[in-house]
Amino acid sequence: MINNLNFDCRLCSGDTQLKFSEKILNKYSIKFLECKNCKSLQTENPYWLKESYNEWNTKFDTGVFSRVEKTSLLTIFLCKFLKFKNIIDYGGGDGLFCRILRDYNFNCNTYDKYSKNIYSKNYDNLDQKNLDLLTSFEAIEHFEKPKEEFEKIFSMNPKAFLLTTSIYKDQDSKWNYLELATGQHIFFYSKRALQDLSKKYNYHIYFLESGFILMTSDQFNCNKFKIFLLKKLLVREKFFYILRFFRIFLNPKGYEKDYINLKKKL
Repeated sequence: MINNLNFDCRLCSGDTQLKFSEKILNKYSIKFLECKNCKSLQTENPYWLKESYNEWNTKFDTGVFSRVEKTSLLTIFLCKFLKFKNIIDYGGGDGLFCRILRDYNFNCNTYDKYSKNIYSKNYDNLDQKNLDLLTSFEAIEHFEKPKEEFEKIFSMNPKAFLLTTSIYKDQDSKWNYLELATGQHIFFYSKRALQDLSKKYNYHIYFLESGFILMTSDQFNCNKFKIFLLKKLLVREKFFYILRFFRIFLNPKGYEKDYINLKKKL
């Protein structure tokens, strides 16, 4: 197979240089390129994606429940703390995260290009007005065309953007986050790339030690003390145990409202 190599960075259009080559899906030898401008790492043109997202490969995501539990707890706390109501989960997989947020009375919708929405059917509206929060957990490394995806994300004007991804810091071909077995991870962002991205769209960016990355809009009127407190709380792993306890006092009744509304549409 002759591959159509694209040597322009898919995020910033900068020049790239070969970093290393590796085999993905245990069959294709592909090139990994580093951008000279934004310092991100990316695969060559990902012609294998249809094969990467077949049913067999999705079974490798064995940590999905623990990840959704942690991200949903954090998001519920964040929304309560900042009085957010309207949420979009971008790259939301099977919709489990969205369903949990809706159970706790948040107006959450979900979208995923590659995954079937199982748990949040009928809640995939991206045309939300007054969007408070957009989340994207372990999703942006899957973007085939990151520049276009971020244009779409920031065009929705969320007050805040909460995401997770592993930062590229000049790791070699042995980096586990490359996910060579599935070939689904195709773009790896440097800290500089994410900083440039937030600056481009007039957002402030905060890298939290817990692995979460928070961007807040210039138009979002949040006092500095709240941001300071969030940064202090979210770096502590023990804080997530506190959130589990905090959840006991919440009243998840959103599923009843959704059930009634869905029955009315029959």
